[in-house]
Amino acid sequence: MSSERYPDLEGGACTDLAPGIASKYFDADGHKQPFLTKTAKAICARCVIQPACLEAALNRTYPERGVVGGLSANEIRAVKEWDAYDKGLRDNPPKRSRPMVPHYEPSPASEFAAEFRSKADLSFEERVYGVFLDVKQGKYQTLNQAIGDIALIHSQVIEGAQS
Repeated sequence: MSSERYPDLEGGACTDLAPGIASKYFDADGHKQPFLTKTAKAICARCVIQPACLEAALNRTYPERGVVGGLSANEIRAVKEWDAYDKGLRDNPPKRSRPMVPHYEPSPASEFAAEFRSKADLSFEERVYGVFLDVKQGKYQTLNQAIGDIALIHSQVIEGAQS
């Protein structure tokens, strides 16, 4: 799902894709293009903001087609119908079966990407200060690991200045 349609959910795996690629997969019609829909769902399954994206999708007017938060437009409709039934806002149970709501399963790569994106906008000093706080909280086993992270931050800043 693109950040244009859900601007408050920046940092998602889909926002790293080129706009044409993102819309190809996330705006696909699940009946006519099931492979594209399955691919979008696979991207969502490892996304660090998938739970927030799905929550936003369930709190908004559902899309006509595509994938948001790991569910297709039809699945979002079904979840909303079942939710209304569960809350007593609907007398009869929905005709569609209750869809399985995806649960986020973090991967080391997605967690690293999320951490990198969150730190990318910080200054060098703020990032180094973050390492010092981590040392104080015991997140490093040795000081050499902290020094290595500071060296990595420094090299990233130098590379960014040269580009």
